[in-house]
Amino acid sequence: KLTRTEVVKETTSPTATKTTTSSSSVEKVEADDEDIGGTVRGYKKLADGRVTTFFNNELTEEARQLIGDIAPKKVEDANAVQIKSVEGGSAWNVGNTFEEKDMTAWAKSKFETLFTGVSAALPASAGVSGVVNAGTLSDVTGDASIAVVRGAKRYIFDFAFTLKCALQLENGDTTEGELKFLDVSSDSDGDYDAEAVVASRYQTAAGKALHAALSSPSSPFRAALKAQLDHFVKEYHTF
Repeated sequence: KLTRTEVVKETTSPTATKTTTSSSSVEKVEADDEDIGGTVRGYKKLADGRVTTFFNNELTEEARQLIGDIAPKKVEDANAVQIKSVEGGSAWNVGNTFEEKDMTAWAKSKFETLFTGVSAALPASAGVSGVVNAGTLSDVTGDASIAVVRGAKRYIFDFAFTLKCALQLENGDTTEGELKFLDVSSDSDGDYDAEAVVASRYQTAAGKALHAALSSPSSPFRAALKAQLDHFVKEYHTF
Protein backbone atom coordinates (compact mmCIF):
# COMPACT_ATOMS: atom_id res chain seq x y z
CA LYS A 1 0.00 0.00 0.00
CA LEU A 2 1.44 3.37 -1.12
CA THR A 3 1.04 6.58 0.90
CA ARG A 4 1.33 9.99 -0.91
CA THR A 5 2.95 12.75 1.04
CA GLU A 6 2.87 16.49 -0.10
CA VAL A 7 5.63 18.81 0.95
CA VAL A 8 4.67 22.50 1.03
CA LYS A 9 7.62 24.97 0.80
CA GLU A 10 7.12 28.18 2.70
CA THR A 11 8.09 31.32 0.71
CA THR A 12 8.68 34.84 1.81
CA SER A 13 6.33 37.48 0.32
CA PRO A 14 8.10 40.36 -1.49
CA THR A 15 5.42 42.67 -0.28
CA ALA A 16 6.08 41.80 3.30
CA THR A 17 9.81 42.34 2.83
CA LYS A 18 9.27 45.73 1.24
CA THR A 19 6.94 46.79 4.02
CA THR A 20 9.46 45.78 6.62
CA THR A 21 12.23 47.71 4.88
CA SER A 22 10.10 50.84 4.58
CA SER A 23 9.18 50.67 8.23
CA SER A 24 12.85 50.42 9.16
CA SER A 25 13.69 53.51 7.03
CA VAL A 26 10.98 55.59 8.67
CA GLU A 27 12.20 54.58 12.10
CA LYS A 28 15.78 55.54 11.13
CA VAL A 29 14.73 59.02 9.83
CA GLU A 30 12.75 59.67 12.99
CA ALA A 31 15.74 58.67 15.07
CA ASP A 32 18.02 60.95 13.04
CA ASP A 33 15.63 63.87 13.46
CA GLU A 34 15.76 63.44 17.20
CA ASP A 35 19.57 63.66 17.13
CA ILE A 36 19.87 66.72 14.87
CA GLY A 37 20.20 69.21 17.71
CA GLY A 38 23.69 70.52 17.11
CA THR A 39 25.27 67.18 16.11
CA VAL A 40 24.56 67.16 12.35
CA ARG A 41 26.68 69.46 10.17
CA GLY A 42 24.62 72.25 8.53
CA TYR A 43 22.05 72.61 11.31
CA LYS A 44 21.83 74.76 14.40
CA LYS A 45 19.56 74.98 17.42
CA LEU A 46 17.97 78.32 18.26
CA ALA A 47 17.56 79.75 21.73
CA ASP A 48 13.94 78.62 21.86
CA GLY A 49 14.94 75.02 21.09
CA ARG A 50 13.95 75.01 17.44
CA VAL A 51 16.35 73.37 14.99
CA THR A 52 17.03 75.09 11.67
CA THR A 53 19.72 75.33 9.01
CA PHE A 54 22.69 77.67 9.23
CA PHE A 55 21.32 79.53 6.19
CA ASN A 56 18.31 80.70 8.16
CA ASN A 57 19.02 84.12 9.68
CA GLU A 58 16.70 85.45 12.34
CA LEU A 59 17.20 88.97 13.64
CA THR A 60 17.93 89.49 17.28
CA GLU A 61 15.99 92.04 19.28
CA GLU A 62 19.00 94.38 19.21
CA ALA A 63 19.23 94.14 15.41
CA ARG A 64 15.51 94.92 15.06
CA GLN A 65 15.94 98.08 17.11
CA LEU A 66 18.88 99.21 14.98
CA ILE A 67 17.03 98.68 11.69
CA GLY A 68 13.78 100.19 12.87
CA ASP A 69 10.52 100.06 10.98
CA ILE A 70 11.30 99.31 7.33
CA ALA A 71 7.79 98.48 6.24
CA PRO A 72 6.54 100.39 3.14
CA LYS A 73 4.66 103.58 3.96
CA LYS A 74 2.03 105.34 1.93
CA VAL A 75 3.11 108.73 0.58
CA GLU A 76 0.48 111.31 1.45
CA ASP A 77 2.15 114.29 -0.31
CA ALA A 78 3.05 113.43 -3.92
CA ASN A 79 5.06 116.66 -4.27
CA ALA A 80 7.44 115.51 -1.55
CA VAL A 81 8.91 112.85 -3.82
CA GLN A 82 8.52 114.64 -7.14
CA ILE A 83 11.81 114.81 -9.08
CA LYS A 84 12.60 118.39 -9.94
CA SER A 85 13.36 118.99 -13.60
CA VAL A 86 16.46 121.04 -14.34
CA GLU A 87 15.71 124.49 -15.72
CA GLY A 88 15.89 124.39 -19.49
CA GLY A 89 15.31 120.64 -19.77
CA SER A 90 12.34 119.11 -21.56
CA ALA A 91 9.10 118.47 -19.71
CA TRP A 92 9.24 114.78 -20.58
CA ASN A 93 12.67 114.36 -19.03
CA VAL A 94 11.58 114.65 -15.39
CA GLY A 95 14.30 112.23 -14.33
CA ASN A 96 17.02 114.47 -15.80
CA THR A 97 18.80 111.38 -17.12
CA PHE A 98 20.25 112.65 -20.39
CA GLU A 99 19.15 115.17 -22.97
CA GLU A 100 21.05 117.04 -25.67
CA LYS A 101 20.05 120.16 -27.60
CA ASP A 102 21.87 121.07 -30.81
CA MET A 103 23.14 124.68 -30.73
CA THR A 104 25.38 124.57 -33.81
CA ALA A 105 23.22 126.84 -35.98
CA TRP A 106 22.98 129.46 -33.23
CA ALA A 107 26.73 129.40 -32.57
CA LYS A 108 27.68 129.75 -36.25
CA SER A 109 25.33 132.67 -36.69
CA LYS A 110 26.93 134.39 -33.69
CA PHE A 111 30.43 133.88 -35.09
CA GLU A 112 29.47 135.60 -38.36
CA THR A 113 29.19 138.97 -36.61
CA LEU A 114 31.18 138.33 -33.43
CA PHE A 115 34.34 140.16 -34.58
CA THR A 116 32.68 142.89 -36.63
CA GLY A 117 34.24 146.26 -35.81
CA VAL A 118 37.03 144.81 -33.64
CA SER A 119 40.26 146.81 -34.00
CA ALA A 120 43.34 147.72 -31.98
CA ALA A 121 46.25 150.08 -32.50
CA LEU A 122 49.76 148.72 -32.79
CA PRO A 123 51.91 149.19 -29.69
CA ALA A 124 54.75 151.71 -29.82
CA SER A 125 57.25 148.85 -29.85
CA ALA A 126 55.97 147.65 -33.24
CA GLY A 127 58.20 150.06 -35.15
CA VAL A 128 55.33 151.26 -37.34
CA SER A 129 52.10 153.11 -36.58
CA GLY A 130 48.75 151.74 -37.60
CA VAL A 131 45.55 149.94 -36.62
CA VAL A 132 44.79 146.23 -36.98
CA ASN A 133 41.20 145.55 -38.08
CA ALA A 134 39.20 142.31 -38.04
CA GLY A 135 37.68 141.31 -41.37
CA THR A 136 35.44 138.52 -42.57
CA LEU A 137 35.16 135.03 -41.15
CA SER A 138 35.58 131.91 -43.29
CA ASP A 139 36.01 128.13 -43.09
CA VAL A 140 33.83 127.81 -39.99
CA THR A 141 33.61 124.18 -38.87
CA GLY A 142 32.47 122.51 -35.66
CA ASP A 143 29.39 122.04 -33.54
CA ALA A 144 27.77 123.07 -30.28
CA SER A 145 25.25 121.46 -27.98
CA ILE A 146 23.80 121.75 -24.50
CA ALA A 147 23.64 118.44 -22.65
CA VAL A 148 21.63 117.77 -19.52
CA VAL A 149 23.30 114.93 -17.62
CA ARG A 150 21.74 113.87 -14.31
CA GLY A 151 20.32 117.30 -13.67
CA ALA A 152 23.47 119.24 -14.59
CA LYS A 153 23.86 121.33 -17.75
CA ARG A 154 26.99 121.07 -19.86
CA TYR A 155 27.67 123.70 -22.51
CA ILE A 156 29.70 121.99 -25.20
CA PHE A 157 31.23 123.61 -28.28
CA ASP A 158 34.19 122.95 -30.54
CA PHE A 159 34.94 125.21 -33.52
CA ALA A 160 37.69 126.19 -35.92
CA PHE A 161 37.64 129.15 -38.31
CA THR A 162 39.79 131.65 -40.17
CA LEU A 163 39.59 135.39 -39.54
CA LYS A 164 40.91 137.78 -42.17
CA CYS A 165 42.81 140.74 -40.72
CA ALA A 166 44.39 143.89 -42.12
CA LEU A 167 46.88 146.46 -40.85
CA GLN A 168 45.98 150.00 -41.87
CA LEU A 169 49.09 152.20 -41.71
CA GLU A 170 49.00 155.94 -41.09
CA ASN A 171 50.13 156.63 -44.64
CA GLY A 172 47.15 154.66 -46.00
CA ASP A 173 48.98 151.49 -46.98
CA THR A 174 47.37 148.17 -46.07
CA THR A 175 48.95 144.84 -45.18
CA GLU A 176 46.76 141.78 -45.03
CA GLY A 177 46.97 138.55 -43.06
CA GLU A 178 44.93 135.76 -41.52
CA LEU A 179 44.42 134.39 -38.06
CA LYS A 180 43.45 130.72 -38.02
CA PHE A 181 41.73 129.66 -34.82
CA LEU A 182 42.37 125.94 -34.50
CA ASP A 183 40.65 125.12 -31.21
CA VAL A 184 37.83 127.30 -29.95
CA SER A 185 36.18 124.84 -27.58
CA SER A 186 34.58 124.46 -24.19
CA ASP A 187 37.68 122.54 -23.05
CA SER A 188 40.18 125.29 -23.88
CA ASP A 189 39.40 127.31 -20.70
CA GLY A 190 39.67 130.62 -22.54
CA ASP A 191 43.04 129.79 -24.07
CA TYR A 192 42.19 129.82 -27.78
CA ASP A 193 44.97 128.46 -29.97
CA ALA A 194 45.51 130.46 -33.20
CA GLU A 195 48.01 130.52 -36.04
CA ALA A 196 49.04 133.78 -37.72
CA VAL A 197 49.64 133.82 -41.47
CA VAL A 198 51.15 136.98 -43.04
CA ALA A 199 52.68 136.61 -46.50
CA SER A 200 54.86 139.73 -46.16
CA ARG A 201 56.16 138.85 -42.72
CA TYR A 202 59.79 138.73 -43.83
CA GLN A 203 59.54 141.31 -46.63
CA THR A 204 58.24 144.48 -44.96
CA ALA A 205 58.20 146.14 -41.55
CA ALA A 206 54.41 146.33 -41.75
CA GLY A 207 54.19 142.59 -42.42
CA LYS A 208 56.44 141.88 -39.45
CA ALA A 209 54.35 144.14 -37.19
CA LEU A 210 51.08 142.58 -38.32
CA HIS A 211 52.38 139.06 -37.71
CA ALA A 212 53.46 140.02 -34.20
CA ALA A 213 50.05 141.54 -33.48
CA LEU A 214 48.26 138.41 -34.68
CA SER A 215 50.51 135.75 -33.14
CA SER A 216 51.01 137.18 -29.64
CA PRO A 217 48.11 136.35 -27.26
CA SER A 218 49.03 139.42 -25.18
CA SER A 219 48.81 141.91 -28.04
CA PRO A 220 45.99 144.51 -27.89
CA PHE A 221 44.34 143.04 -30.98
CA ARG A 222 44.37 139.46 -29.69
CA ALA A 223 43.06 140.69 -26.32
CA ALA A 224 40.15 142.38 -28.11
CA LEU A 225 39.34 139.16 -29.98
CA LYS A 226 39.46 137.13 -26.75
CA ALA A 227 37.02 139.56 -25.13
CA GLN A 228 34.55 138.83 -27.93
CA LEU A 229 34.99 135.09 -27.54
CA ASP A 230 34.43 135.39 -23.80
CA HIS A 231 31.24 137.32 -24.56
CA PHE A 232 30.12 134.47 -26.83
CA VAL A 233 30.66 131.92 -24.04
CA LYS A 234 28.81 134.08 -21.52
CA GLU A 235 25.81 134.47 -23.82
CA TYR A 236 25.88 130.76 -24.61
CA HIS A 237 25.50 129.98 -20.90
CA THR A 238 22.26 131.95 -20.69
CA PHE A 239 20.32 129.14 -22.36
